Amino acid sequence: MEFVEYDDKFPMTEEFFDAIFRGQEALDRVKCRENVAALGAVLANQSQRDGGVYPGLGLEQKPFLFGGEAFANLDIGLLRCPRMGYEGESHEEILDDADYIYLGYAVRSQEDLEAYMDAYVAVEGNVEAFMALDEIVGPEGRLERLRSGLPDSDSIPVLIEFNHYGGGHVLYLDGHIEYIADETKFPMTEAAFDAISRGRDGVDKAACQKRLTALGESLATYSKDGGGRYPGLAAEHEPFLFDEEALAKLDIGFLRCPAYREEGESDEYILEDADYIYLGFAVGSQAEIDAYMEAYLAAEGDMKAFSAQETLPGPQGDIARLRADLPNPASIPVLVEWWTLHEPDGGHVLYLDGHVEYIVMDDKFPMTEAFFDALDPAWEPSLLEEFLWWLTDGLLDY
Repeated sequence: MEFVEYDDKFPMTEEFFDAIFRGQEALDRVKCRENVAALGAVLANQSQRDGGVYPGLGLEQKPFLFGGEAFANLDIGLLRCPRMGYEGESHEEILDDADYIYLGYAVRSQEDLEAYMDAYVAVEGNVEAFMALDEIVGPEGRLERLRSGLPDSDSIPVLIEFNHYGGGHVLYLDGHIEYIADETKFPMTEAAFDAISRGRDGVDKAACQKRLTALGESLATYSKDGGGRYPGLAAEHEPFLFDEEALAKLDIGFLRCPAYREEGESDEYILEDADYIYLGFAVGSQAEIDAYMEAYLAAEGDMKAFSAQETLPGPQGDIARLRADLPNPASIPVLVEWWTLHEPDGGHVLYLDGHVEYIVMDDKFPMTEAFFDALDPAWEPSLLEEFLWWLTDGLLDY
């Protein structure tokens, strides 16, 4: 037995371990290719039973997976590249993180893919509506549903993999499989995967916008019942939530962006981790949020007293409580989404007039780093809270 310093002599060399890695990667690719071939056989067999037409997108699965009988009769484990599979993964976990992309249309180029994603986002990810479209117009004509016998079938991707280092396998409509290195040709390009992400996130954004619109309608109804006043702030939950009276009339799940709510989350969990910020006052600038936070912290947690104020002192006049009859409602934020939930970084803002806008981070108030930094002290524990934590969890951890 001998201890050999790294790179002193064979086999303890970078070249030796690189060769081992290449051998393992080659074996992984062989297994993955077999996986892709098995999936291709499932799809081809289904198309033969359906007159040559390939399956549409699945109604229940995450985008973009096939549905119908092909999915119903599938070994779900095939949706995981063998090198990425984890022992004991449930079907739900695999479906949430499948390693292959299926589009269901003949998408031959980046321009085709952009047109496809535009159509997908336009129907807000409604798969039934999407698959029922008479046509998707691409840059060089109509994009056809996948079916056997299409021209140029050797250049039409059916399944696209995205979990190998440096590239991935692509199954084409003529049945052949290629391993394509990153950035060497469509669809194994950053631009293609960016377009797919845009499609997914566009649907998420549409669902989130609907959610905020519904919340705005609920708040407007509440204000009508309260003489035009919007709710105050909650006293017992995470900072910057509606008060308990308003929460009692609300589906608590609405406080989560639909794209990020996990199955089985309790109302209590959501109330401590809501995705939207509610201030209860007409705060329209950075100077006003700074003044708001000064008054908020001065209240020392007494949200009932804080919310009972009709105005707060601001930098250029009073900051009014949110009311339905305030002037310039299209510029007054009511709900602000956390900036980390979508791509590109940014979030939706619901305004007092009911419209919802997606704002890229730092494009304009309130979707700015300075706005979120101003809120930070609301989550900082008091000295008493830190002391009590140290007496309980802190000592146990120590």
